[in-house]
Amino acid sequence: MTTAGAGSPRPWTLTGRSEELSFLEAAFTEDGVRHVTVAGAAGVGKSRLVQEARAWATARGWDTELAVGTRSASSMLFAAVAHLLPAAAAVGATGPAELLARLAAVLGERASQRPLMLVVDDAHLLDDGSAALVHHLAVRSRVRVLASVRTGETCPDPVTALWKDGLAARLELQPISVSEVGLLLEHALGGPVASPTSQLLARVTGGNPMFLRELVHAGLADGRLARPGRLWRWDGPLHPGQRLIEILGARIAALDARQRDALELLAVGEPLGPAALGHLVAPEVLAELEQAALVTASREGRRLVMRMAHPLYTEMVRASMSELRLPELKGRLARALEQSGCRRRDDLARLACWAVESGAPVGPARLLAAARQAAAVFDHAAALHLGRAALRSGAGVPASLLVADQHYWLGRFEDSVAVLAGLDSSALAPDQLAHASIMEASAWFWGLGRADEAERILERAVTVLGRPVGYEVAGHRASIALFAGRPVDAFNLAAPILADPSASPTARLRAAMCAPAWLLVGRAEEGAAVAGAYLGLADEHTEDLPLAAGQLVAAVALCQWAAGRITDGMASAAGLCQAAAAREAHDARASFALILGRIQLAAGRVRSAVRSLEEAVDGFRGHDIGRLLPWALAALARARAMCHDAAGAEAALAEADATSVACGVHPFPTERPLAEAWSAAVRGELSRARDLCRDAAVDAARRGDRFAEVLAMHDLAGLGDPDAAASRLTELSGQTEGALVGAMAERARALRDHDGAALDRAAVRLAGVGAILDAAQAAAEAAREHRRGGRMGSAMASAAEAQRLLAGCEGAWAPSVSTLGEVTELRLLTPREREVATLAARGLSSRQIADRLVVSVRTVDNQLARVYSKLGVSGRVDLAPMLG
Repeated sequence: MTTAGAGSPRPWTLTGRSEELSFLEAAFTEDGVRHVTVAGAAGVGKSRLVQEARAWATARGWDTELAVGTRSASSMLFAAVAHLLPAAAAVGATGPAELLARLAAVLGERASQRPLMLVVDDAHLLDDGSAALVHHLAVRSRVRVLASVRTGETCPDPVTALWKDGLAARLELQPISVSEVGLLLEHALGGPVASPTSQLLARVTGGNPMFLRELVHAGLADGRLARPGRLWRWDGPLHPGQRLIEILGARIAALDARQRDALELLAVGEPLGPAALGHLVAPEVLAELEQAALVTASREGRRLVMRMAHPLYTEMVRASMSELRLPELKGRLARALEQSGCRRRDDLARLACWAVESGAPVGPARLLAAARQAAAVFDHAAALHLGRAALRSGAGVPASLLVADQHYWLGRFEDSVAVLAGLDSSALAPDQLAHASIMEASAWFWGLGRADEAERILERAVTVLGRPVGYEVAGHRASIALFAGRPVDAFNLAAPILADPSASPTARLRAAMCAPAWLLVGRAEEGAAVAGAYLGLADEHTEDLPLAAGQLVAAVALCQWAAGRITDGMASAAGLCQAAAAREAHDARASFALILGRIQLAAGRVRSAVRSLEEAVDGFRGHDIGRLLPWALAALARARAMCHDAAGAEAALAEADATSVACGVHPFPTERPLAEAWSAAVRGELSRARDLCRDAAVDAARRGDRFAEVLAMHDLAGLGDPDAAASRLTELSGQTEGALVGAMAERARALRDHDGAALDRAAVRLAGVGAILDAAQAAAEAAREHRRGGRMGSAMASAAEAQRLLAGCEGAWAPSVSTLGEVTELRLLTPREREVATLAARGLSSRQIADRLVVSVRTVDNQLARVYSKLGVSGRVDLAPMLG
């Protein structure tokens, strides 16, 4: 596995510029457009784009020339284009005007013979003579001009006239997107990149390819960009490398003391509104920085805010500040924000952090409120910092509870338990006792793997509190039962809370967050309705239960899958991933990527599932509060097996086993044995695969997990034992909601009965619920049964349908579809070859076939030889089973 400092990246490709290239190609081939200027910021890729356009022109047979403007030669007349004039042609020129005329004549003559493109890179740096020539050619010759200019730079008047006078189309080159940054990184690094790393580098570089390249070089050199697993990831602080500092530093180094002070304040405090900045920086200083493109103003909602013009400027300025300078700046920022009124939602938390870090006094109530605000936006480090300050200032039990909560979310489970153990439970108010019990049980269960201790704490709290306050704790007991693999207990604990109007809103939310228990006990549609019904309430209680909204949507996605609305489930999960990525909530994104990957697997999108599940695994390796890594690894093992990657599946299973030690969290315990079954199947060990499916089904039935039993039984049928699965799946289809289980049961019955027509119908039903790979398998199995019955037309039709469905399954493997070639190879035969082969399969000799078809024996033998070659068989004896 490639590790830190593994050398230089591969050559960088042109990524995310297909539209721009198409624009250039169209501009130079359409009537009426002969010239284009490409404008963009430094490093955004102007030079690379015009190079690609030049290569395109050369490939079309055009003549091309390159001129480059440079700052060092900008005072030398015709310096950029002198190489275009043959030495003999320059002899005797009496002055600039005559030299320009000769240059124009030489290039014009070449352009009259075949198309000529003059590419002018960095045209804003052209000397006056070269600029005049470019303008002259654009106006009075057949030469096509493609020029690049840097935005924010002063251009020579002849160059500016190209687009101002309508001589040239102007293409504004924008930074590349986050997804394009990811593609560029994957190509350069030679492997997949973790989404948080792509997002981080996209944000810090602003989508500027040159800055991205330099940051990657720096990260590889010092080991911060490494590949500890299958994904590349950035670990540690993000500091610009020396080359980037040299590229960007000159602009900042030229600032005066007032401008530097303003940049430092923005680097520490951005975004800042004009009101707060007005107490710190003179308006003319801000105007100067904005004019220099070092500071920008933009709207966020209805508010105007100021930021550094580029994230790398922020990193550079922060890195250059001393530790003594920071407290002074933060104190000034806190006072300015206080004076401006703290209007933004997160202003209070920022003000309190700055005040604490600058040594300014802050009252306990304000510190506690600020800590809660930070916790609500998942800034657990800031919330812990402020909570400790509140505790020191005398905020009491509420601050202790908040500190314990933040320790938990930061993975410091022993610290969380220690803080809670220091509280006098007899002195706690009922709501405080409920909160403390929930947190302590969470730390014991999810953090320390002690389900027994967690259950003891919660049971005692329910007894002491009674109803309705005890419902808060009972709702959490339901969550622990769900994640311990006891869906019936979870359902029985949560359902009464939802039915009791005396339960508090947060107690009902805790119960609704257990909606996956509904799908596991066979009530998927009801579970989706329960989770969906409480989304509005979750939005009203983000401070109390900040994760509720995301967990409810995740529950909806899982229920949609189980109910047979797989496409809807994928869309719900994908929306969660996108929202988490947008706010850079990487912990949440890992959980949502796990759910998305598992539903993608159910749909048959196996490569997409592998990518999503690798993202989940990578995220959980770094921070796994919910102890979901073993589940993610088991799902990844199944996905890799379904991609015919036996070694990858075994590696994921081995890691899953290693990480599940002393972990009591098993929300979907059948995932592990079913993944092992697919891993065995891909190795050809079908008997072992079937044994694992049977055992998984028995375990699921024992736990009352109907959905897991359905999955195990359906796998059992597909892996070769429909006799054992069909009856039970039929029973389960009558005990569960949604169309998925019924479609699976129909496939199992048809397999048991060797009924090709019923398998065709099952394929239609499975495709209808979004289970595309299952549908493809059913169609392939139908083709096999039709062929066995001698119905070759039906076999060919089913095989064609299987192939069509498989086209959407990203190269998926399954035992059923691996035999499709036996049918589809028949498509290679011509009608006459198929006719000869059929007669030979019926036992006719070559002479008999020749007589019947009125051809020569030699022709029959030649036809048969081609049939044997196409079908990969050795003789007539193999034709009968092949042709049914």
